[in-house]
Amino acid sequence: MLLTFKQKQGIVSHISFLTDTNLGVSLMATACKDGGVIVLWDLNAKKIWAEMKKPHSERNISSVCFVPNEPVLVTASEDDNSIKMWLFEKGQSEPRLLRERAGHAEPPHKI
Repeated sequence: MLLTFKQKQGIVSHISFLTDTNLGVSLMATACKDGGVIVLWDLNAKKIWAEMKKPHSERNISSVCFVPNEPVLVTASEDDNSIKMWLFEKGQSEPRLLRERAGHAEPPHKI
């Protein structure tokens, strides 16, 4: 075992890693299915780098995945029927929303 991390929000159900970028940091993103928070861990400093609180309108985060060799995190939520791309920029502590696609979050009443 090389490292151990503990997340307060519950049991981690999603994990992804970001390395080989010009950010100067290696990151691990973890999310709990019912936590509504994505925690970004600095693997070099062995501590929390940032927390993305409620990146989706609902609490459920269905998936987190870094795009290989790019400073981009893709998140998805079944509850709000959306997918979002977050861009990490050098010198910024939190990513910014790059793109977002969403469908109906509630059942349609009339089509």
